[in-house]
Amino acid sequence: MGEKPESNKFSGRTIAVIQRMRNYPFALGIDGLSRDSWEEKALAALAQDDAAAHSNALSHAHTVLGTALLNERKVDPALAHFRAAVAADPGNKVARLNLAQAYTRNGQDDLALEQGREVAKLTPDDPLVHRALGALL
Repeated sequence: MGEKPESNKFSGRTIAVIQRMRNYPFALGIDGLSRDSWEEKALAALAQDDAAAHSNALSHAHTVLGTALLNERKVDPALAHFRAAVAADPGNKVARLNLAQAYTRNGQDDLALEQGREVAKLTPDDPLVHRALGALL
């Protein structure tokens, strides 16, 4: 769960995540999320474990799952999570840029551009946002 383990034992946070994900069908990999209520359980486990300074833990949890799905080339379920991340935190520029990237990878350039323009409106003084918008254009 961290860069370097502090000991050879799991931390309390790690044990809590493991307990929340008990009985997950790990043999199925990311496809296990499509079974029963594992998607909701994984979102809850990630949101409860989120110790970082995110503006919205649920949005971040959706982003984590969306990224994992996108990395496995499961674009449609990934898009659903990235949309949910934006819905949970509409002013989050990173969530919107992630959604734009997922749209681009799915060939939905118009929707990606729409997200890029929205981010530029939200953070007009951020040069990285304008760089991303320029790349989309």
